[in-house]
Amino acid sequence: MNRTPLIIIGVGGFLILVTVLVLAGILPGARTSKPQPVTIEMWGVQDSDEDWRGVLRAFHEVKPHIAINYQEFSEDNYEQELINKLAEGKGPDVFMLKNSWVQKHGSKVIPMPVKTLAIDPQAISRAFIDIFRQDLVSQEGGIIGLPLYVDAPALFYNKDIFNSAGIAELPQTWDEVLEISKKLTQKASGGSITRSGLTLGTFQNVEYAFEILNSVMLQNGSAILDLREKKVTLGQEAELAIEFYASFANPKSANASWNSRFKPSLDALAEGDAAMAFGMARDIERLSKKNPHLNFGVLPFPQPRDGKTRAVYGTYFFPAVSRSSKNPLAAWEFILFASSRNGANAYLASTNRVPARRDILGQGTVREKLDPFYRQILSAQSWPVPDD
Repeated sequence: MNRTPLIIIGVGGFLILVTVLVLAGILPGARTSKPQPVTIEMWGVQDSDEDWRGVLRAFHEVKPHIAINYQEFSEDNYEQELINKLAEGKGPDVFMLKNSWVQKHGSKVIPMPVKTLAIDPQAISRAFIDIFRQDLVSQEGGIIGLPLYVDAPALFYNKDIFNSAGIAELPQTWDEVLEISKKLTQKASGGSITRSGLTLGTFQNVEYAFEILNSVMLQNGSAILDLREKKVTLGQEAELAIEFYASFANPKSANASWNSRFKPSLDALAEGDAAMAFGMARDIERLSKKNPHLNFGVLPFPQPRDGKTRAVYGTYFFPAVSRSSKNPLAAWEFILFASSRNGANAYLASTNRVPARRDILGQGTVREKLDPFYRQILSAQSWPVPDD
């Protein structure tokens, strides 16, 4: 009797049974290994949980096994709280780091594992505006973080005061700003300033004084930092920038328009005690809430009349992965998603900030007051700040 057909049938039946069991997941070989659940603790500042909600929801759809717990901190004590917790080994997996803190705290983060994630660093670099390479790419080529936005000071002005004074041409250069400031500054009979033309000259009550002064120094061509000696070197250009800045609070200067007795600069603008003040993109909503009746506009940061290169100091917080994180790969997966086109769009829709990605920036904005920030942000520059 020929048993060959029976053997073939038996083997075939066995293979079919094994296949069914494999597909059913009964045999071990059939079980596809699911990623283990991971929880990422994230600390932030300036943004609420609601601001991140769209990003977190979209990320969960792509990586359902990674949960993100976001916690917002007050900007006043955020840096110190972060340092203390990281020193105790109890810090978050992801934390928002300011670009001017990179020199101080850059050693506390894990650079992007480009090989593990199969990422092209050049493609990443091309996706963002130039300040990204200045701040977040090390000399060795390591990427320590990815920005979702970049901000820079712009000139806020009271339209009603401008209109009442018959000022039709809006200022673009420092010379034009100076001329208007002198025209709009009001003084009492004793010489004290009752209304400021431009809120500038002090540090304690001029918001973003650091960013404004840095912008002027960058416009003057000051290197600020001696790269060979790795120390701050304020040359003649920087000294001129400081003198120019301080002149607005010097009662003997022709530029005098401000003093330390005024309220914080943007509050003075909101209350009609100042005609011009510098603010960031997030201050648009702040001013509107503080004084819903304030009729104000926004202009790009003034530039020197004969300046060959436009410059303004860029500032922003960006997500970075802590060296103490137990899940650095998952943390970096989240940052990559958050800074992608889809992730960044979700974040920007909630925060109305200025995008750091070129492909989003190129689309522009329909918001009139936000448009000047879009137009100037490609000129944003930075430098390695030892301690702001």
